[in-house]
Amino acid sequence: MAKTAMAGKYVVRFTGFTRADKGSGGRSYNLVGLGTIELKATATNPESGTVSGGHHSTLNPMSGLSDPGDQRDPAIFVYQNATYTVKDAGPPIQAELTMTFQKQGEKKPNMSDTFLALQCGVDKFWLISRNPRDTNNQLVDEVVIGEAVKVNSTTW
Repeated sequence: MAKTAMAGKYVVRFTGFTRADKGSGGRSYNLVGLGTIELKATATNPESGTVSGGHHSTLNPMSGLSDPGDQRDPAIFVYQNATYTVKDAGPPIQAELTMTFQKQGEKKPNMSDTFLALQCGVDKFWLISRNPRDTNNQLVDEVVIGEAVKVNSTTW
């Protein structure tokens, strides 16, 4: 297989916000997280393949009200049915990552999203969510931005 532009292991950090309108009075939440992803190329020209990994994240209520039903919510998610495709080999490289998120301990996926990945340095990408959807395929009021940095397993 030809040389790939993105395939490899990455550490990821992200932050953003989300809103929950149903049953929570339109409360807003800060979202933060850390995780890992591995991109495995299955095709070249354009490069595309599978994505595996997961993340730890926490939703933090942004309201000043103390509500026992609206507390900090830490969770672990794994990525399912995840793929990536290089849309422009650059420089800078632009790619699209599409994935479904499965919350640890739950039987069905929680949401899905498509991310734009834009190269911002050697083996570094910025990420932004573009199409977050819930389990009913309805758009979610959420924005997430993050950074992925490739890990060199021979030096770590």
